[in-house]
Formats: sequence, C-alpha cells, structure tokens
Amino acid sequence: MRKIFCLLLLGFLLLTQVTAQENAIIYGHVLDEKTGAPLNNVLVEIFASEDPAHPVVSDYTNDKGFFNSTVAGNKNYEIYVRLGEKNPKQSVYVTSGAIQEVKFMVSMETISEMDIIEQPYFLIFVAIAVLVIGVILFDELYIRRRKISALETDKERLKNKIESTVELDEVSTLEKKRDRIELMIKMAQLKFHKRQIDDESFREIVRDKQKDLIEIEARLSEIRKEKEKLDSAGSDSVVGVDNQQKRE
Repeated sequence: MRKIFCLLLLGFLLLTQVTAQENAIIYGHVLDEKTGAPLNNVLVEIFASEDPAHPVVSDYTNDKGFFNSTVAGNKNYEIYVRLGEKNPKQSVYVTSGAIQEVKFMVSMETISEMDIIEQPYFLIFVAIAVLVIGVILFDELYIRRRKISALETDKERLKNKIESTVELDEVSTLEKKRDRIELMIKMAQLKFHKRQIDDESFREIVRDKQKDLIEIEARLSEIRKEKEKLDSAGSDSVVGVDNQQKRE
C-alpha cells in the first residue's frame, strides 16, 4: 500500500513538473510615460499569434501597475494594453518554462484620447438638438404671434363694423325724424298762410321744431366726427399690422 502511494505521489510530481516546464509566465508593468507612475486597473490582453480574435489571458494591473499571466510555452504572443482607441502592443516569443518580462510606457493623453475624440461629436449633437428645439419654439411663438395679431385685427374690424352699423341705424332714425320735423314746419306754414292757426301758435310750433332740428343736427355732426375717428384709427391699425408683418 505504501509503495502504491509513493508511486502515485511520484507520478503527480513528475506530471506537475512536466506541465510547469510546458508553460511560461509573462509579467510586466504599465507605467506613465512622463512620470513613471504605475497605472492601476488597466486591461491587459494576451493573444496567441495563431488566434488573434480570442485572448488567451485577460488581466488588470494592480495599484503598482503590475500584471502576471501564465501561458503555454513555445509560442508567439501579442500583448495589448487597452487604452481607448489606441492599444499599445508588444510581440514576444516564450519558450516552455520561461519567464518573460514586458514593460509598457504609455501616455495619460492616450487614455483620455477617446473622450477627446468623442467630446466634439457630443457637443455637435447637443448643438444640433438645441438648434432644432430653438427653431421649433421660434416657429410656434411666431405662428402664435401672427394668429394673435390677426385675431386682434379681425376684432377691431368687427368692432368698427358693429359700431358703424349702430351709427348708421341711429343716423337713419335721426334723418327720418328730421324729415318729419321739417314736414311739420311746412305744414304749420301752410296752415298759417291759410289762416288756420294764429301767429302766436305758428311761432311757437316753429320755435319748438327748430329746437328739435338743432339737436338732431348736433347729434348727426357728432356721429360723423366719431365715424371719421374710427375710420382713421382702423386705417392706422391695419397699416401698423401690415408693417409689422412685413418686418417679421
């Protein structure tokens, strides 16, 4: 039993030694090119030359910028340090049991290069978005302003039309009343000449009717002046709106 255990242990040690001899170690540091300071948490990928699409090992540097990976021996490898769009690389060949050191001296500007490249595109996108929103808001405000201006103009025109209609009705009523009074004065004159009424009654009738005529003429004159003011104001309002629309 003891012999069997010794044989198994010896076989395991021999297998471990053979495996260790077949493998190799690639280690190194990633440092700042300007200051020599270690770069922490930087991705390091190792690819076998025959399979550049799939990394054999992926590792991150520690706070000392150090990484350490075990790979198969007797092969060519491409070692990449992932720093934005620029990925510095080194090519090495390691034999079985070898310990290969590599060192990457990179610039911090390389790390931030992706941000530097992407930032202008982001700013352009923001500027375009702001411009589009501004145009939409401007169009909406401009259209609303035009609608309000048109409604104000229509309101003024309708108001003037209503007032003109009312005034025309009043003018027509006053003119009819004036005609009736003038007719009554003529009838009084006719009766006076026919001696159907005396002189005192005739004078009283004429005096009262002439007073009514004076009041009617005064009101008609007032209406004409108000109409002229409204026409002038309406014309100025329309001209002002037209000029404003032309300026816009």
